[in-house]
Amino acid sequence: MAFVTAYADRDDAAFKGSVSELAWRSFAWFMSEPDHIVVLRRGADAEPVRLSDLMRA
Repeated sequence: MAFVTAYADRDDAAFKGSVSELAWRSFAWFMSEPDHIVVLRRGADAEPVRLSDLMRA
């Protein structure tokens, strides 16, 4: 089980206003990038990861 925070887009005011409050090792998903999910990790840039790759891990 994982908790995912969903947003319309990376440029969305809701994302920009809350991204600093998201926990490390949590996930953010964007409607504008439906096949990817951002994994928030300390010390790493937020890079998109394919949802199918997470399912195999």
